[in-house]
Amino acid sequence: EPGEITINPSPANTLTLCPEVENVFSLNASNATSFSWKIECPEASNPIITLSESSGNVVITSDMIPQECWDLVEITGSAGDGCSTETATFLATVDPCEITIPNVFTPNNDEYNNQFKIEGLEVYSGVKLTVYNRWGNTVFETENYQNDGDSSQNWKGIDEPEGTYFFHLTLPNGFERNGIITILR
Repeated sequence: EPGEITINPSPANTLTLCPEVENVFSLNASNATSFSWKIECPEASNPIITLSESSGNVVITSDMIPQECWDLVEITGSAGDGCSTETATFLATVDPCEITIPNVFTPNNDEYNNQFKIEGLEVYSGVKLTVYNRWGNTVFETENYQNDGDSSQNWKGIDEPEGTYFFHLTLPNGFERNGIITILR
């Protein structure tokens, strides 16, 4: 019926967007013939970003949202039928998501803790990792850390002696982590 649009937005609640992960927002609008989307952030120099998507679904990644808006951003979708328009607003925050970095690993080929594996890293690509020994010398460096035991992009620690090392990890969105890792044999 013209003039009556029903929207059942999905997802329905405030959500956290992990950087570099595609998030789908859907209006699930019945009787709609046109759609529009925008990102609103009063903190940004350009507070309203109009998206070119003209369907009931839009894919948002964190790089579409200015970093100064990561605390809270509104994603608004509108559905119209030529006579009326209905809107739905999604509230979202961007968070680096859960990354668990171990503080010890044991590269001794006993099948347990043999590699420096960072849990939660699989959603990222282009992760930079630099590892330093206790004298500040670089012992490992990569622009694309993979968590893959067979890859040259993974720090295996096989050639390093037992001891304490320091690391600097940079995610593609600019988030950085520094810490200590100990090799035991």
